[in-house]
Amino acid sequence: MRLLASVGRHSMTQRLTFTRVGEDGYIDTETGSVWNIFGLAVSGPLAGSQLDPVDHTDTFWFAWAAFHPDTRIADVGT
Repeated sequence: MRLLASVGRHSMTQRLTFTRVGEDGYIDTETGSVWNIFGLAVSGPLAGSQLDPVDHTDTFWFAWAAFHPDTRIADVGT
């Protein structure tokens, strides 16, 4: 699982893959570092590192389509 759309890559541009651990933590499979929900590595080799936030919009499709009726859905082949 990739960690939420609101979190980007580590500042070293290393791509990380996350798995949830406990109530509010995530561990990346590449380094074994544990991250909190704010994108801060709290333990492991990347402890103290901060993930870069990613701008995003969290909305329901029907609400988006009501205000943006010309929106088209693209097939990205996934």
